[in-house]
This record gives sequence, C-alpha cells and structure tokens, in this order.
Amino acid sequence: MDIVERRGRVDDLVLTDRTDDFDFVRPDGGENVVDRLDFTALDGTTRTDTWLSNKEELRWSVFNSGELGVWDPDTDDDGLTDGQEVHGLTKVNSRSVVKTDESVSYNTDPSDADTDGDGYWDGWIGVYGVGWSDNVVLYQEHLSTGDGIEGEEVVPEQIGTHHVSSPVPGADVDSDGKREHSNIHLGESYWNGKAGHSADPRDAGSEPDLDLAVEVDRYENASKLPIRLLDNVSRNYALYGLNVTFTESDILSKKQLENRLVSRPRDPNDGRPKFVELPIGYQESLEIEQTYHNDTSKFYMFVTTEGDQNPGDLPQSFNGTGGVASTNGNNFPSGFGWGVLIFTQDHDGTEPPNHTKSEHLHKTIMHEIGHVMGAGRKDDGALLNPFAEVYSGSDSSPRDPTKEYVGTSPYDDPRWSIMSSSWVDEATGPPMDGRYFAFSIEELLTIELKNIDTVNSNG
Repeated sequence: MDIVERRGRVDDLVLTDRTDDFDFVRPDGGENVVDRLDFTALDGTTRTDTWLSNKEELRWSVFNSGELGVWDPDTDDDGLTDGQEVHGLTKVNSRSVVKTDESVSYNTDPSDADTDGDGYWDGWIGVYGVGWSDNVVLYQEHLSTGDGIEGEEVVPEQIGTHHVSSPVPGADVDSDGKREHSNIHLGESYWNGKAGHSADPRDAGSEPDLDLAVEVDRYENASKLPIRLLDNVSRNYALYGLNVTFTESDILSKKQLENRLVSRPRDPNDGRPKFVELPIGYQESLEIEQTYHNDTSKFYMFVTTEGDQNPGDLPQSFNGTGGVASTNGNNFPSGFGWGVLIFTQDHDGTEPPNHTKSEHLHKTIMHEIGHVMGAGRKDDGALLNPFAEVYSGSDSSPRDPTKEYVGTSPYDDPRWSIMSSSWVDEATGPPMDGRYFAFSIEELLTIELKNIDTVNSNG
C-alpha cells in the first residue's frame, strides 16, 4: 500500500502525537489506516487530508507568511483542509492508494480563507470563527448518514455574523455603521462550475455571478408593507454574498385581474364571467405572470391578498398561506413558471403573538425566494410535489429526521432557519434578534442563482 510524497508505507509510520500526528478530518470508517483517514468532501468526492504532519505545518509556517494551527484540520475555516490546500491529494482507487490529483491541487493559502482577496472564500463552504472545522468540511457526509447534525457535529456559529470590509460582500444589519457577513461563506470552490458559474480561488478576477433581479407586481388592495421591506430583504441576502435586488413594476387593479383570469366562474344563466373573489389560486397565478411579467430576465414576484379557492388536480387553494413558490427547490421540470406569491392578509401579527407583521413578511419573502433558489433541495420532503416544504424542522408531517440543533441558549430548537415551515419564535431569537433571518448550512448546500423559474436569461 503506497503513500506518496515520500511518506513511506503505513506499517512504517509511528503515530506518537496525541492528535495522531496528522490533521485528518473525520474518518469514514474502514479496516486499514488509510481508509480511516478518508472523508467525503462537499463536492462528493472521497478525499484525504493528505497526512499533513504537525512538523510539516510548522515548517510551512516558517517559510510562509501565515501560521497553521497544528491542532486544527482547517486553520482558516474556509472549508478546505490545510492538507488539501498545500498538496491537494486524494484517494483515487479501491486499493486505498493516496496519490496526487492535479485536478484538486488548489495551491491556495491554508492560513488565509480568501487567497486571491476578491471577497469570496476559497473552499466549498466555511464558517467564520468555528474554532474546529471538521464538522463543517464533512457536513454533507453527516446529512447522508440519516442521523442529522448532532453532538460534536453541531455548528452553532453558523447563525451569527462578523464584520467585513471591502471587497467582501455584506450589509449593515444591526445599524452599527459596519457591514456584516454571515458566519457561513459559500466559497469559490462551491460556485466554480456550478450551473455556469466560474470562480477560481486563485484568481481575483474570477468571481461567481451572484446577482438575482426580481420584478415585483402588486394588487392594488394589498398592503404596501412588503414593498417597504424589500430593502431589508436585500440586506439579509447580502449577508451571504447574494445580490438580490427588487424593482416595483405594476400595480394591478381588480378590473385588470378580472379581465385576465382564466379560471373565473361563469354565470349558469347567460354564460358571462361572474365576479371573481380576489386574489388568486394556481391557474390565475400562471395567467398573471404570463400577462404582466415585463422583464423576463428578472424573477417574478406578485404581492396580493389571501389566496382563493381554485379547483383542479394541483393544489386547490392557496388560502391560509403566507406565500407560495412555483417550486420547492427540487429542480422540478418546467411548467410551474409563475415565480412567487406573497399574501399580505396572512401576516396580521396576531397568531402567534411573539412576532410583528414586518418580521413575518420579511421571512416569508426570503422563504419563498429561497425555494426557487433551491435552498435545502436535498433535504427531507422535496419529493415531486413542487409545493411541498423542503425544510420542516418538525416531528409532525412532513417530518424532518435531520433537524439542526444549534445549541444557542435558550433557543436550541432547530426551526430558526429561513426555510422552516410556517412561523416559529426561534426565527428571531439570538443572535438574530429580529434584525435578520438565517439560512442553515443544510439549506445553503444546494442554493443556486442560475436556471431559476420565470427567468429566461440570468447571465
């Protein structure tokens, strides 16, 4: 069994250090030493941390500007292990031979989360200030085990923010005059090659295209509050480096909508269309988007009042929902291209009592747009129903068996995330405190800003 980089045979190695002398992340299991040092990276490939010994880390620190943490597999928390950044080795065949794989020779700086200084971290996904990042690097593997994120795998830091300066994207969400970024960073290795994105962590001129423009129409009798909240929503997305902008377009009258609705009932006596109780259901939403969506390079959002009955094989009513998206993020085939609807009458701030109408609307807008971005696409409940919730955080149906407990006292419930089903008080618990809403790592692992429903061209 060969080990490259002149490290000799496994049988000849003596592991004397209390940290096993090598930074490995978390073992997958296996019978031999090399198998136990493998891990499944966020790109789905079996890799090894390349046996970057403490001695080699200390030598690297002598000859380079940064300093590596000999006890930390990912010194800079960027989601690439120190060994990957220095050597880029990987297990490449069933004989457990570890060899250099040029395709993953990152040549990035293991002591600097953003090697090229363009504002986007090097790795797949990293968490600022996590302290010990084996659980972050292996987050996707933890999900695949079916037991969720538990024990030492929990990353409570993910719901926090930290101050940043240019060129790192961010927003001032706490009005302290400084910009913040979420502690979670979707790195350039995550975006590179993902649905048309190009992002090289070694090239400051190579950045992902993280822009999403949204055209917003509003029914004249609907509250203007969601429109006033859109700047807050944009700032919230900016915490994750996502540039989501909103442009208010048409204010539609009841008469305009009545003249366009395809499913309006007809009077049995004269066959003429009867009065339509606005707003809308599924068929009407299709007609409205097809008629009033002016700029198809932008995503479409319609702000209206409470959903009405709509017979048919698809959901019969949007009644009682705060909002609805034309996909739940499961990459459903085309045919549901009407964007998102935000229903203002379902955000009265009375049930439950521990939130405001503004907070509820803010979360709903982010939640519904999060669906079409694919947030949580690989989580429970996706199936084929384009209207199903993806992340429930619940023991009731649809059950989410991989709930994420963040352990931030006293809010240790997993349902704090944007994609949680309906409202939960934990959504505005510390450290968010109602200033912003947090995605979970689980949700961000599948997020995408290309090929979005109702957008003909997003490049």
